[in-house]
Amino acid sequence: MKRALVAVVVLALVGAAAGVALWSHREDVDAVAIPGGSGASLPPATPQEQGLDPAAMALATRTAQDAGALALGIARRGHLVHLWTAEGDDALVTSPLLARLVLAAGDAARIPPPATPAADDAWAARLSIEVWKPLDAREARLRRRTNAPDVTCCLWLRARDALALAVELLDGRRHVVDGAAAAAALAALEDGIAPRGAEPFGARPARLWRDARGTRLYFFPPQDLVILVVRADEARLTDETLLAHQVLRGIVDLPAGIEPAPTPRDLVPAH
Repeated sequence: MKRALVAVVVLALVGAAAGVALWSHREDVDAVAIPGGSGASLPPATPQEQGLDPAAMALATRTAQDAGALALGIARRGHLVHLWTAEGDDALVTSPLLARLVLAAGDAARIPPPATPAADDAWAARLSIEVWKPLDAREARLRRRTNAPDVTCCLWLRARDALALAVELLDGRRHVVDGAAAAAALAALEDGIAPRGAEPFGARPARLWRDARGTRLYFFPPQDLVILVVRADEARLTDETLLAHQVLRGIVDLPAGIEPAPTPRDLVPAH
């Protein structure tokens, strides 16, 4: 009982410290709604159904919690196999990388970003019709901006929907956006900096997207694996490879030490 109480207190403190990234702390802010669907944006599956060890998911979750993250989402073969959130699965979070993913989807759907705040309503309405509803995501929100030059400051969405959007941009299973345009938009978001960590990915086909607010998106094409870490504490995120390796080692449906043959999706688009 004492351990459970301590865990609850720790999670509460984490949520309080990261409150600026949670919509529950911004209910009084005027915002534009981006309507979606039922919220079933990724079909669920158990880790075992997608060849993953649940113990590895638990270990990765503890690593995310230790880093002060707000959420951890893991998808394999287009299915949601694991989701942990600090303040509930429907909590809306914000991070520059998540906003850039939304903008990338807009670009792939030929929806130009709003040039001025006056265009935010029309942009949100079109994004809702052409991306958010087809994705079956829950309603997102765009905080009304005054002096902000773009919307990366102001988009709020569920971690699950951000993961679903990343999966769609990476493999286009549901054909929500144009595949070639999505690949180009994602390539533009990569910074080309190798992940820091005690165990580099080396020759393993891997892609990493990051921002300065502790959000990381990992894609391992041969394993058809996508990992999203939302709003970790950058000061505690000293090893960017640890959590990903914990998940990779939990794959149980591939022979040890053997990688599938690369496919065209494994190739990183040229910058």
